[in-house]
Amino acid sequence: MYIFNTTHCTKTPINEPVIAFTLSKQGDSYNIFVHRGKSRTKEIVKWELKCGQINEFSFSPDTKHLAVVSQDGFLRVFDFTSEDLVSAMRSYFGGLLCVCWSPDGRYIVTGGEDDL
Repeated sequence: MYIFNTTHCTKTPINEPVIAFTLSKQGDSYNIFVHRGKSRTKEIVKWELKCGQINEFSFSPDTKHLAVVSQDGFLRVFDFTSEDLVSAMRSYFGGLLCVCWSPDGRYIVTGGEDDL
């Protein structure tokens, strides 16, 4: 998953060199890499899970948290600003496919593969 600020985007020539990323933060089940351009507004952040593909992600209504569900069956909730893993939960069966916050931000709903 790549995150960048679209308000500062400019068209990039196709023959521009490949972007290099530097490890910014590492957790037990994830890595966060960053590419810093000439200014802070040109920063690109790459989030990578170690144990499966990301199926969906959702920002909390206050935009402070990011909920991520993946094929490895985990819901991970990150503090988006600090890039810290706040909480994680594993499904009882299979991968998680979708995630959504309640309008007040108190609840997270997930859906996934199950054995029914």
